Amino acid sequence: MALHHRNHCHENQILLMDQYAVCSQMASWNPDWKIMLGLISLLGCIGSKTGLISVAVGLCMAVLTHKWGGVEWTVYGRMLTIPLFFVILSGAVIALDFTKEAVMEAVFVTVKVLTGTACLYMISLTTPVYEVVGTLRRWHLPEVMLELMILMYRFLFGLLELYEQMKQSAQARLGDIGIRQGYRSFFGICANLLVLAFRRASDSFNAMEARGYDGELRFLEEKKLVTGRQRLGIVLYGVLLAAGLLAERMWSI
Repeated sequence: MALHHRNHCHENQILLMDQYAVCSQMASWNPDWKIMLGLISLLGCIGSKTGLISVAVGLCMAVLTHKWGGVEWTVYGRMLTIPLFFVILSGAVIALDFTKEAVMEAVFVTVKVLTGTACLYMISLTTPVYEVVGTLRRWHLPEVMLELMILMYRFLFGLLELYEQMKQSAQARLGDIGIRQGYRSFFGICANLLVLAFRRASDSFNAMEARGYDGELRFLEEKKLVTGRQRLGIVLYGVLLAAGLLAERMWSI
């Protein structure tokens, strides 16, 4: 079933990104395999000299996320618009020289960033954050980095949820009628959000200690095996990607 038809889904796609990962049709796949595939694809996008390989890799990641992950194109498109503004802004700054080389460089950078974002979306929309942390722990990343990552991730989404609730309350009281009233409501929300952020941080730490937190975050993970087809697929994909990058560099000389 398409994810946007689930009962718990609504318009704010950012707050539901983790739910899309949990409900993904690829959630039963091995997380190490998915993260490895995403990182290989990201390296391919970065290493592309003309941008053609980047476009091909980005399309592959988008199709994989849609067809096997179950994320609808409308949802995927709305999520892709989140970084699109910053990408266009960066490209516009590069193109300020108004020369052909500057415009081409701006387009090149924009393509690379968007295709790289598609690779990261393939990971984030199909792999729950606790599986990402578990994979990085098995790859021997520093424990402090992993704890900061999971705490910041959870706290960010908690603040977004609080902001949405306060924004809806302000709109229900007609707090967005007129520019003056809108600014007043916005700054009031920001002030309340700061107070609630400290309170939420204290409550989260108390909850962690009540659950036996001893300085290391642990998660129960289901063991998911890598199938022979998946092993063969990622090897062939890596070989084809390396061959494509090599051919692209030879062709552009």
